[in-house]
Amino acid sequence: MAHSDLRIDTHSFLGEHSVLSDGKDTSGYFELPQFANTRFFPILIGENQTDEVIDHIRDNPRFLGCSLIFSPNPNIPYSPNDDIAVMKRTIQNPNVLGLKFHPPLVDTPLNDPSVFPFYEVASETGLPLLVHCSASGTKYNSAEMTEEVCSRFPELRLVLAHFGGNNLEYMARAVDITEHFPNLHINTTAIDPHRKKFRVDAQGDRQRVEVKETREQVLDIFSDAFRRIPLKILFGSDLGFYKPEGIDEDPTAQYLTWPVDALPSEDQQRVFVENSLNLYSRIKALE
Repeated sequence: MAHSDLRIDTHSFLGEHSVLSDGKDTSGYFELPQFANTRFFPILIGENQTDEVIDHIRDNPRFLGCSLIFSPNPNIPYSPNDDIAVMKRTIQNPNVLGLKFHPPLVDTPLNDPSVFPFYEVASETGLPLLVHCSASGTKYNSAEMTEEVCSRFPELRLVLAHFGGNNLEYMARAVDITEHFPNLHINTTAIDPHRKKFRVDAQGDRQRVEVKETREQVLDIFSDAFRRIPLKILFGSDLGFYKPEGIDEDPTAQYLTWPVDALPSEDQQRVFVENSLNLYSRIKALE
C-alpha cells in the first residue's frame, strides 16, 4: 500500500478501562472497515498491559506496535510500568514505540519530580512520550511547565496531545514553545469543536466538556502552526476514548481527521504519515 493511502494514528487506546474507554472493550474498533488504511500503535490499558500482548501486538497488521501508560503516583497505580525497573525492562521490547503520561488522571503535575525518572528513561532510549494536555486550568500542565521539562530534559521527545490543551490560548502558546524546543511536538487529537468532548480526572469521573471554540478559530491556529512547524505536527484520534463513528448509533461516536483533511493532499501526508515515521524511530515497515 502506498504511503499516500495511509494514516498513522499516534493516539488511541486498546483494552478495557472504566475511565479511558468508558468501561468498554475497544479491541473491536480497530477491525472496522473504515480503518483499513490506518495503522495504530495504541496505548495499552486495563488487562492488555502484559508482556504477552506486547510480544504479539504486531500480529495484527493494523498495529505498528504499542505505547505504554504509566503513573508516577504510588497512590494511584495504573500499570505494571509504574515501577521504573519494570518500565526499563519492558521498553526493551522493540514493539514498544512510545510512552504515555496523563497528569490529571494520576493527580501529578507535568513538572513534578516524581515524573523525572520516567523522563530520564524516555530520554535515554529516544522513545517519544505523549502527554495529555488539559483544556482547563494549569494545575497539571501549562506552557511554563512544558518549558521547564523541555529545558531540564533537552533530549526528551515530548508530544503535547490535543494541540497543547484544546483551548485557544493554550493551543497558540503550545505552537510558540513547540517552535522553540527542537524535540517538542504536538498532535491533533480531538481538537475539532464539532466533536462532543469529555474529560477525566483522578477520581475516575468522566465529564462532558462545553466546547466554546469555533472551527474557524481552531483552523486559524492550526494553519499558523503548519506554516511554522510543519514537521512537528502528528495525527491522533483518541479512538477508544471515543467510539468510532456509527458504533451503537452513539451520537458522540466519532473518528475525525479534521483539520488535517483541510490541507492539500501532499501536506496531509506529512501530518498523517511522514512526521510520525520521522519521530517514532522504532516503526518498522509499513504494510
